[in-house]
Amino acid sequence: MGEDIFTTTVSLYFYRFIYDALFLFPSWLSSGKLISFWTAWYLIYGSLAEDVFYWILELKIPNSYAWFYPVYRGIPLDDVLEAIFLAITADFSRLRRVGERLHR
Repeated sequence: MGEDIFTTTVSLYFYRFIYDALFLFPSWLSSGKLISFWTAWYLIYGSLAEDVFYWILELKIPNSYAWFYPVYRGIPLDDVLEAIFLAITADFSRLRRVGERLHR
C-alpha cells in the first residue's frame, strides 16, 4: 500500500513541500505574521541565499542537479525572478526599518 502512495513524483513534491515549510518557519518568525508581504519577502530572500550558497559550494548551478528549476538556456528563471523582486522591494524593506526606529 505504501508503494502506491509514494510514487517518485509524489515523493519529489512532498520534498518540495517540506523544504518550503522549513524555510517558511524562520520567515514567519522574522515577520511576526504567518501570512504577510514580509513573510513572503523573507522566504524568497532565504531561498535565494540558499541557492547562491549551493552554487558556490558545489561550483555548479542548481538546475544541473535539481528537477524543479525552470530553466531557459541554462539560466534558472525562478532565481532571476526572485532577485528582481528583492531588488525592487529592497527600498520598502529599508523604509520599514526606518519607520520602526521612528516609532520606538
